[in-house]
Amino acid sequence: MKKIVFFLFIGFVWAAVAGAAIAQAPDLSGEWKLNPGRSDLGEMAAIDPSITLSIRQDAGAVVLRKTISVPAKQTVRNFRYTLDGKESLNAGESLKGLKGTAAFEKGLLVVRAEQEGMTMRISGDDPPEIEYFKYDSVEEFSLSADGRTLTVVQTGQMPDGPRKTTFVFDKAAA
Repeated sequence: MKKIVFFLFIGFVWAAVAGAAIAQAPDLSGEWKLNPGRSDLGEMAAIDPSITLSIRQDAGAVVLRKTISVPAKQTVRNFRYTLDGKESLNAGESLKGLKGTAAFEKGLLVVRAEQEGMTMRISGDDPPEIEYFKYDSVEEFSLSADGRTLTVVQTGQMPDGPRKTTFVFDKAAA
């Protein structure tokens, strides 16, 4: 009898742990459109971007497609991360690409990424000065209780100091 009670107890503990893990991983899948009035875009506000975010998520990975439109230009970037915290490599703005990890932490999808960047300074007739730097960023994705609002808080360290941007997205009609 003690063995049966012990195995039942272990079963309940396992079910509780599995249930907690599922509860911590909300499904972010869908099409999302930036709500600029509810977002804090920082320096990006000056260029009045239109941003859509398409997310496909399953138990093992998340695929993000970011479409950023500004007057006279549209940029589409695709990212794929496994959700086990292992490093993924995505095409980035530098030749070395964007290295990052993704995992659910306390109900948030947390993406930590590292990319090398380059700036060029031109002054008069002097040859341009090229400076390479590493950009580290963290994006925290949170879903509202009703599943209609996705908030992405992006923090990062640039050569000229820290940056923080908050993107609020509304779920697009299906």
